Amino acid sequence: MGSGGRWVTLQQTASLSAASLLAGLLLGCEPQAGSSQPPQAGAGDGKVVIRITEEPYYQQEKMNQKMKVLEDYLEKSGDIDVEYVPAINYAHSHQLLLSGKVDLLWGGSLGVAQVEEQDKDNLIQPLAVEKPSFVNVLLVSKQASSALKQLLKDQNPLQSLKRKRVLFGSRNSGSSYLTPLLEMKDQGVALSDLKSCAYEPHHGHRADYFASSRDYDFAFMPGQAEDPLRLVSPSAQADVEVAWLSEPKRNYSVLVFEANSSPQRDQALQAIQSALTALDSSSGSGSGELLKAIGVAGFDLPADDAYLEQNRRISELSSELTGREPCLDIDAPAG
Repeated sequence: MGSGGRWVTLQQTASLSAASLLAGLLLGCEPQAGSSQPPQAGAGDGKVVIRITEEPYYQQEKMNQKMKVLEDYLEKSGDIDVEYVPAINYAHSHQLLLSGKVDLLWGGSLGVAQVEEQDKDNLIQPLAVEKPSFVNVLLVSKQASSALKQLLKDQNPLQSLKRKRVLFGSRNSGSSYLTPLLEMKDQGVALSDLKSCAYEPHHGHRADYFASSRDYDFAFMPGQAEDPLRLVSPSAQADVEVAWLSEPKRNYSVLVFEANSSPQRDQALQAIQSALTALDSSSGSGSGELLKAIGVAGFDLPADDAYLEQNRRISELSSELTGREPCLDIDAPAG
């Protein structure tokens, strides 16, 4: 996978009106059934059909709502019919794109790396990448000891994780497992330095469990620089606080399958790229509410070498951990 290919240099041909693009956004939707046939160049009403899937990282109902908002916004960028195709799991979402059964994939950093590894024919390119606002959030209980909190003031605060119990997200998650591991590594902390660790794939459940139990000293969550606790429920926020934040980085990408090219499809994808990169939370046009609904701070064109390097490191770490149960490999001392 390249750094964006021809999509980096596309000219924005559609004149986007923020008021018209954001009007009529709805919050409910029903999942569309997947198709075994490649996406069609046009629909019966003359509109180009663009199918999009997403890695299933959250409750399906919440994802339906998010994708409905995105569909409504993107469809206003041209004569486009955007259809959301739910995926069974992460691997299924990747295969839908790699097989050309969908045109677009909304994927995280690990998913981008995994698709790249499987894309032997160079058919997948990034259409847009999330602005650098994603942060790894380390939670600590408000009841934690003052001695523990003092460790977090160190020049390398993640050193405080040594010999502690840490709760991560899914082993398939770049945002709540692999990038936290890379942050730990950069501060001289390995998984084997922990006393124990465990995985809870569901972000909301992880925060609630951590807040209500005393089984772990720390928990990693994904967040945004301007809203670190966006995935932590109000009830959990009453019992936890932010112990540490990473520097903002990119996480999500919208990837495009290029083999089904046609003038109409290319024009539709160009309009979608323009619509995504036109979103600006500081414009006062209503973009802020839409961005909040879809969980990002905006999109840039895919031309960031630092993001590509981040994905390379995530891919290498994922390969290194393949076949292992790292949390179960930790030999916790007695007591």
